[in-house]
Amino acid sequence: MKYFLISASLLLFLSLACKKSKNNSNPDPGTCSDGIQNNGETDIDCGGICGPCTASWKPVSSGTTLNLKSVFFINNSTGWVVGGSGTIIKTIDGGKSWSAQQSPFNGTLNRVQFIDTKTGWIAGNQGILKTTDGGTTWTSKYTSATAVFSIYFIDENFGWAVLINDPGKVLSTIDGGQTWNVQNVTIPGLPVSWNDIFFLDKNFGWAVGTSSTGENAMKTSDGGNSWIAMPTHFTCPIYSVHFTSVQAGWCAGYYLFKSSANGSEFIKDRYFTEELRSVFFIDDNTGWVVGENGFIIKTIDAGINWTEVMGVSTAKLNSVRFTDSEQGWIAGDGGVLLHYSK
Repeated sequence: MKYFLISASLLLFLSLACKKSKNNSNPDPGTCSDGIQNNGETDIDCGGICGPCTASWKPVSSGTTLNLKSVFFINNSTGWVVGGSGTIIKTIDGGKSWSAQQSPFNGTLNRVQFIDTKTGWIAGNQGILKTTDGGTTWTSKYTSATAVFSIYFIDENFGWAVLINDPGKVLSTIDGGQTWNVQNVTIPGLPVSWNDIFFLDKNFGWAVGTSSTGENAMKTSDGGNSWIAMPTHFTCPIYSVHFTSVQAGWCAGYYLFKSSANGSEFIKDRYFTEELRSVFFIDDNTGWVVGENGFIIKTIDAGINWTEVMGVSTAKLNSVRFTDSEQGWIAGDGGVLLHYSK
């Protein structure tokens, strides 16, 4: 209990310390073909004075007002969203309608991932769930007194998960989550809490979290048998990490970071006034980041420039996911669900 109180206090201190006063300003006026979103435009080079938008984010009814934490689509038709109070909803018609699925856990569900239309996993405050029938039935595969905050599978067998407030442990499985092994990580200055984990393949993976030392990210090149620090040199929390190759990766929190050319560390790219909760790149060049107060930004040039998409939502946006360059989804607090189509 003493450790938990210390960890919770440290997390709160770091969060408050990383907050800056908001000084949002609108982009400078420009033309309707300059590749950025200007005053009077509702998206990049469209809307308002520039005419109708051919690609945009639009709200979709989720059927709930509970906070939605994670969205995952296996294709443009079939997807799942999870969130507070054991919420699981599924669509098979591209988000036109959603149906609730029964969860064995009644606590918050933090992350959902599928590797095909039948097999998927959920990480939640009470452990890990798995389905092999598209979510018609979910069964518990791991229970924990400490919340499982993130989970990632590269195929039907190999997966990893991380726990909040338990920095020395990374869970791994080689049998689809039937059994889980605990990997004890002993890097000095480890985060007091893990927030996200991502793997490219059976070997290369990254985990990010919250630390008072700047050692808030780590990587592995042997499937998690060993981990090394990938420092950001900032103590602010990091909530999300995503890579498209070993050399091309991003992580986001109160700052946006890009991996160095040799992949040895994260380098601060820039600061935004909003807390960033999720980052996803479609390819090396095109990526999206979402966060609090309806914050949405996009890059099409590997982060050289970022464009803010305004006026879509005011909710805290927790998860962004694309199936391809033309279809994307965002899940947020208050049951907010946004769909991007081009």
